[in-house]
Amino acid sequence: MTDRLRTYPQSGEMIGLSGGTVRNLVSAGRFPIEPVRIGSRAVRFRESDLARIVSGELKIGPPVKRNQKTSEGAGDAGSRSAVR
Repeated sequence: MTDRLRTYPQSGEMIGLSGGTVRNLVSAGRFPIEPVRIGSRAVRFRESDLARIVSGELKIGPPVKRNQKTSEGAGDAGSRSAVR
């Protein structure tokens, strides 16, 4: 059996949210499943994964901490050099 791939709007409809809300949850690290990348910009969700959310097996939760590279003081380096 093949697993259907769903777009953001289709995924949202399946779990009772808007596609934009699903996109925001994914961006915030709160969506419990990772989208499948099918192109450079296109992603989809497996229907079986979405069914696990509907059944209550997976929950939409608090933000997941992701490793992010940050450089300290990068935001104020330009303002220092502008003031003389």
